Amino acid sequence: MMGDISWTGWAKIQDLTFVRTDGAAAGNTLSSTEENWRNTWRVALGAAYQLDDQWKFRAGIAYDQSPVDSSEYRTPRLPDNDRTWLAIGAQYKPTKELVLDVGYSYIWVRDSSINDSGGMSATQAANVAAYGWLKGNYSNNVNVLAMQATYSF
Repeated sequence: MMGDISWTGWAKIQDLTFVRTDGAAAGNTLSSTEENWRNTWRVALGAAYQLDDQWKFRAGIAYDQSPVDSSEYRTPRLPDNDRTWLAIGAQYKPTKELVLDVGYSYIWVRDSSINDSGGMSATQAANVAAYGWLKGNYSNNVNVLAMQATYSF
């Protein structure tokens, strides 16, 4: 059995700002988006079973919080939400030198919504047709398949 609890200090990312670094307009802000990220936790539990000298099997589950917890700060760049990972894998050692690994993970991403005003001011929001507003829903899931061969000499 293996376990992990991780904390990530995402709250340091409060905005995404691009500033011109050269030319006559050096120092001017090109764009800035308020991100308002929060600190997160990830909790995982896994197990490995050694069947014999050649075969090992693994399985695990994890819960991973998203740094974006509000539809107002979710952007199309990162349509993220809290995730649950389910993973399985196997290792095969056909010889002393060769090890083959394969793993599969399915990630359930909690459905989320977006209500992105693009940082419009109240005056701009009154004229939304001219500036735009993104509202919608996301439904994301991820499949990950990984394979590895290791040869020791």
